[in-house]
Amino acid sequence: MIVKTYSGRTIAEALGKVRTALGDDALIIETRPVREPGLLGRRSGFEVVAASAPAAEAPVTATAESEVRAWEPVE
Repeated sequence: MIVKTYSGRTIAEALGKVRTALGDDALIIETRPVREPGLLGRRSGFEVVAASAPAAEAPVTATAESEVRAWEPVE
């Protein structure tokens, strides 16, 4: 499972970043408002922690199997 944290000035911006990076099947674990110190005062925004299952591995094809079986160590 891949767990990542995304932030944005609005909750919609942060969730948009989650959808772009992890897709529509992402699981939102936590959302919280954050305040960061800035040069001209505090900057507020949101942080979203989301998870997604890793992409399924590509199935082994007949060509790949034959390449593996044909391989022999070099002596």
